Amino acid sequence: MNHFEYWSPAPFQSIDLDLPLHEETDDGEAVASLVQNILTGVDDLAAGGAISGRDIVQALSIATAVHAAKVEVSALSGETLRLNLLDVRLQEERLN
Repeated sequence: MNHFEYWSPAPFQSIDLDLPLHEETDDGEAVASLVQNILTGVDDLAAGGAISGRDIVQALSIATAVHAAKVEVSALSGETLRLNLLDVRLQEERLN
């Protein structure tokens, strides 16, 4: 079974995770690099507390669902589907 492991010698600055990767994972190093870049990007965007943790999790969940659908449609069509978010509209306003 593949695993993604991260370790840092500096206490309280990191966490040690052993996350099993799907058995069909092609490149564990690529997965680790992608996860690191995603998390760094999220940290950069959320710097200063402008974005809540709940909103980050929701955005990542939506992005995961959209990407999974894109991969499925691409596989069925035989062509790589590209998606660009052009506009965002709230169906109803929410007070935080």
